[in-house]
Amino acid sequence: MRSLDGALHWLTTQVQSPRQLGEPSEAERWIGASARLTAAAQVEIYREQYWLRHIEALREDFPGLVAVLGDDTFAHLAERYLVAHPPQSPTLRDLGHALVSYLEQRLLQPELLLQQELVLPHAPLCLDMARLEWAYVECFDAAEAPPFDLASLERLGADAWAELRLQFSPALRWFEAHYPVADLRRALLAGEPFVPPEPHYEWRAVYRDAEGLLWDRPLPEAAARLLGQLAANEALGKACENVVAELPAAAEAFDRELGDWFASFGRLGWIVGAEAPAIRPS
Repeated sequence: MRSLDGALHWLTTQVQSPRQLGEPSEAERWIGASARLTAAAQVEIYREQYWLRHIEALREDFPGLVAVLGDDTFAHLAERYLVAHPPQSPTLRDLGHALVSYLEQRLLQPELLLQQELVLPHAPLCLDMARLEWAYVECFDAAEAPPFDLASLERLGADAWAELRLQFSPALRWFEAHYPVADLRRALLAGEPFVPPEPHYEWRAVYRDAEGLLWDRPLPEAAARLLGQLAANEALGKACENVVAELPAAAEAFDRELGDWFASFGRLGWIVGAEAPAIRPS
């Protein structure tokens, strides 16, 4: 007697395999033949469509990575990635959610790439590009946040500033990069040929503005590390102390630029909430 659960499990396994059905007769156990197609041929149609559609969805989300690697190498990477991380969500939007961690793991353990017969040129650059492009995906459809009255922060005293905790826009991401991937991506999408750039260390923010447009901009390292502390719900005073402990040069940057940073964060819509002794939610 055929088991529906067994049939679904078998069919899912076959469709998600990058290789054709090994034993065609196995398909006949679960799938009925039609007048035009054998059971194995029907399964093969679904398998091919699965791979074509999912690899194409990854191409759409990571066009800069495609341009760096080339179509064939990217398809090979996408195939290996999908075997390791088959879809768990009904939406294709989530398909690339683990690509950054997948690349990180293989940079730390390059033998994994060799085991999978995958040669990945410019691997550190590819990792930075994947970080940038996944940040774009996340910011594109992140939740909306209600407007925040920045004027309320101007009324805070010095003690209140030290205890200030901030909430940031869901449509904001920032990351550490070792290559100028944002500028490279713009050039590649404009049709320029890929030329490997020289290493360039920077922090980069990606965000969506009030009109729904996506942007990226460089961040001073001290500002990026401070954002990380504040996003973890650390009070501003303690957050500054923690950053200076990690990055002593940040102390001078805080003295000189902290006010300008906050003005910029507010103007760009990054700050969407605050809590301090003088600011309490109603």
